[in-house]
Amino acid sequence: MIRSWRPACAPAALLVIIHALVACAPLLPAGDPPPSPNAPGAFVVVTEGRLDAGHFRLEFPPTWTLVKASPADVARLHLAFVAPDGGLVSLIQLASVEAPGDNQIQLENGVVLTVSVEPAADPSPNFLTQAEQLIASISS
Repeated sequence: MIRSWRPACAPAALLVIIHALVACAPLLPAGDPPPSPNAPGAFVVVTEGRLDAGHFRLEFPPTWTLVKASPADVARLHLAFVAPDGGLVSLIQLASVEAPGDNQIQLENGVVLTVSVEPAADPSPNFLTQAEQLIASISS
């Protein structure tokens, strides 16, 4: 005679696990926690193609990738925006302007940014237009 093996405690154990998971559900946060004021480095909030770095804000194309290149223990930011074709727009926040250059932007609140645009070897036709829109959207 063939008998199937089915432990009698399996349904009870499953119910205990389900109840434990349901009981722990309120412990999970409903959303992202706010940035900690004690975290090292400058904070950056990115939402749907918008960046808020505290001292300045900007909009970038939603298909582009944002890379925060500055280390966590540095207050000044180094951001790189990478286009799908490999083109790059780089922003570096400076402490002050020693010798103003063509590639520097000084905002109304005194923040100084160095901007560089590097098209890909084979750039898409709209890369420069999107890069110019990104730069034009920078505000304090």
